[in-house]
Amino acid sequence: MYTPLIDAVEQAYQEAARAFESLERGNFRVLVPHAGVGRLCWELVLRGFSVEGCEASLTSILASNYFLNHASASEPDLVYPFAHEHRNVRSGAEQTRGVAVPDVSASATPIESEFGMRTGDFLAFISTMSSAGMRGHVLRVQFGRKHRRGHTPHFPRPAPRRCVGFSRTCALRA
Repeated sequence: MYTPLIDAVEQAYQEAARAFESLERGNFRVLVPHAGVGRLCWELVLRGFSVEGCEASLTSILASNYFLNHASASEPDLVYPFAHEHRNVRSGAEQTRGVAVPDVSASATPIESEFGMRTGDFLAFISTMSSAGMRGHVLRVQFGRKHRRGHTPHFPRPAPRRCVGFSRTCALRA
């Protein structure tokens, strides 16, 4: 699911590496707003990028702490994500289907680059970084809903004005 975003980061890194020959992968900063449980962040860290995820939901931060630091794919937990959800399922069997998580052991993977998850408002965080002169790439994923008459809202939207200190925003609509 994240392949287009990861490819966009790889391409942005290649462009930056051509412009700045001494740029190492670990010095290429990627900021991920609304990072959820941190799976996209972790996938980017595995590829050697310096990643900071930002999430406003305490529930997601707690889940990311569990999945990134304590959970093991050798002893996965069985969850039922659609048990209380009647939308987005095609049948009763799908609604009661269990999913084993995690599918990979993030805590057992050696990480060579910087990786962090932060809670709070992303715009406040990015404003602080911009005023400190730090630069990076913003990677954004939007899970949208179809609006009336099947119309999907225009995407990608431009980055917020306070993101002007950052060199590029990559976006994907899932």
